[in-house]
Amino acid sequence: MVVEDTVPKQTSEQWEDLTQLLDKFQNIFSQNKYDVLLESLLRIFSGIQSVYILLRPKKGVSPQERKKEILSRTIFNELRKANPNVFEKIHVVEGDVSLPNMGMSEEDLLKITEHVTIVFHCAASINFFKPFRYIFTNNVVGVNNAIELCKKLKNRCQALVDTSTSYVNCNHDLILEERIYGTPYPAERFMEYYEKEDDKALEQLRSEIKPDFPNHYVFCKYISENLILEKCTDIPSAIIRPSLISSAWKGPLPGYAEIQSSMAQFTLGVSKGFVKVAFADPEGNLEIIPVDIVVNAHIVAAYSVSIGR
Repeated sequence: MVVEDTVPKQTSEQWEDLTQLLDKFQNIFSQNKYDVLLESLLRIFSGIQSVYILLRPKKGVSPQERKKEILSRTIFNELRKANPNVFEKIHVVEGDVSLPNMGMSEEDLLKITEHVTIVFHCAASINFFKPFRYIFTNNVVGVNNAIELCKKLKNRCQALVDTSTSYVNCNHDLILEERIYGTPYPAERFMEYYEKEDDKALEQLRSEIKPDFPNHYVFCKYISENLILEKCTDIPSAIIRPSLISSAWKGPLPGYAEIQSSMAQFTLGVSKGFVKVAFADPEGNLEIIPVDIVVNAHIVAAYSVSIGR
């Protein structure tokens, strides 16, 4: 399996006694990656004590019912055959990343802060057409709340891994360096105006950042990266910037893609001849990356920052 081949042996040994928290806000683009990340952690790191997943009720379906639906997917079939008891390590926490303390109850918050040491923040709302405040809430505020949670962990946060986008600096025409491009104002100032519900000031700040961003989603990822830069000085943190995520290349299940993966749906439609025409820039490249490569990057990045690299 490609995950096992690319994750260093010492990574597995390092995490034998660590506890993970995966937080997730329902969206069709990150769903596929989330499944593979959860499966990979359970399969590779057999000594992990617990994995907490943050879920909110959706359309009348409780978090526990959503957990059952997630674990019924084909990506978990081989793991279920090899070690059916491994799923007992998964604990569902009801919450919402856009709320203080991730929307958790006091009891759940105490449990998380007592036991969790590594946080994967995969939450996002990938929508280019919603109002700015909505997208800011589900992308920037969610990251801010994840950072605040990491600061409360009793055993010191070993790693915070945030999922951004490879298009986060697409407003620049120059060759980009592998770094966070700073904002002209502290990113926390955006949070201050947001909390004061001063949308006019928030919009004014956004309009003064040049060059312009193509949409609110990419802009909010830019702000959230700067929040991490400013607020995670004492938290080992990593930012992963995938492009368009598609089906698995090799592992854990070659070609795996859940129905929610829009890019997988699109590529399948093209390959089957159903999609014959698409509106696009003929000079541009459609940057696609397999989901297992993205998951590998998350795991190795968490390990790297946890040992001080």
